[in-house]
Amino acid sequence: VLSAETRVINTASNAVNDHPFSQKASGSAALLLRPATRRTFAPPFTPKHHRLKDLWVEAKGLIRRHYGEDTPPEIDYIDPCIEEFHEHDPESFSFRYPTDKKGNLNLGGLSHINLRNLYETMDRLTSFLDCIGGDLGQKLESMSDH
Repeated sequence: VLSAETRVINTASNAVNDHPFSQKASGSAALLLRPATRRTFAPPFTPKHHRLKDLWVEAKGLIRRHYGEDTPPEIDYIDPCIEEFHEHDPESFSFRYPTDKKGNLNLGGLSHINLRNLYETMDRLTSFLDCIGGDLGQKLESMSDH
């Protein structure tokens, strides 16, 4: 997702953080996981953190419990993307802010990001998770109608 050769990112000038693709990347994934974890047959779930890896573990478990044997196999393709984001941004701050709370540069070890690949990957993830969320939402609505 993040590896690349096409663009050098200067984190000191906040180039990554100001780009709309990075906002989609950092924001969409966490926001998409929250509805997926809330739209279950369990009490509402509101995470108190932005740790994408932990949110994904919870969401994936809920999706698997809901779909059972019919869980879309594409769900496993999300794991490597989440792992890569976690490697560079475990608390979901690095793509939103140029420095951490101590003034250290975020993404200091990451010098290249292929923005096209990042955007296309996030677009596919968004589409897939939107479909799952929509399906779960419809099932909840139909259950409340009965």
